[in-house]
Amino acid sequence: MRKVLILFLLLLFASIVSFSQEKAEYCIVRVTYSVKPNNLDSKLSIDFGTNINHSLKGIIENGKGGTITVNNADGTVTVVKDEIDIFSVLNKYGFVLINSYTMTLLDKSYANFIFEKKLK
Repeated sequence: MRKVLILFLLLLFASIVSFSQEKAEYCIVRVTYSVKPNNLDSKLSIDFGTNINHSLKGIIENGKGGTITVNNADGTVTVVKDEIDIFSVLNKYGFVLINSYTMTLLDKSYANFIFEKKLK
């Protein structure tokens, strides 16, 4: 009887913990930097992973030449060319910067910015 009660309490606790966990979705903004004679050039890309139900699919896409395009609700398209602008766009859609890290590979510097949006 005692084992049954312990098993029941364990299952009850596990179900409460699983229901209380917040759901979230993520995206990564990658920035590639290269040094030009007169300035620092940056190219942007965004990665949603393979989740076909991501809330930004079809709204924000990788554009040409290291840009990110935003398909606005009014039918216009905004081309984003720098980090600050894409951070503002993602914030508008409820995403918050949770982590960033840099890496260097083959003499190129990459910055990765991880964003999270809590789902209800």
